[in-house]
Amino acid sequence: MNARLRVIRKALKLNQTDFAKKLGVTPTAISRIEKGERRFTDQMLKAVCREFSISETWLRTGAGDMYDVTCDGVIKRLSQKHYISETDQSVLEVFFTLPEPYQRMFMNFIHRYVNAFHSYNKSLEQGSDANAQIQEILRGWIDETPEEEAVALVRRLYAEAKIVKNPVG
Repeated sequence: MNARLRVIRKALKLNQTDFAKKLGVTPTAISRIEKGERRFTDQMLKAVCREFSISETWLRTGAGDMYDVTCDGVIKRLSQKHYISETDQSVLEVFFTLPEPYQRMFMNFIHRYVNAFHSYNKSLEQGSDANAQIQEILRGWIDETPEEEAVALVRRLYAEAKIVKNPVG
């Protein structure tokens, strides 16, 4: 286990000081654990797994994936890497529980929104009316998706993510 702690720290590109801070211990404690001079406690093991989304099985035995590959683990790692807010994390968690047709519908909307954003940027560069282009792209999504399904999807995302402001009432 001690050697795997060093593997984790190196994989995360953290020095002993920064790694220790995240766990609430001293850099000396991390150094001594990595060298095998100090016992790896269950409390430390659980803190490492929780803080860095590490698989407890991997940390204890070396078997399987180093990272926690559950939905929660993946979302937590994404959140740490890309600074995703707690509200956005909640939306992601709900998204992954949606039936596949609703996930597809939601992703279709996101792709259209991204395309609209790119069109907007190009239009700004060319000096044309970007707002009309964006409205046209998003209108296409709304026309393809029955309104009651779209409203139900948004309400479910907001309700399950416990977001206060609901844009569809």
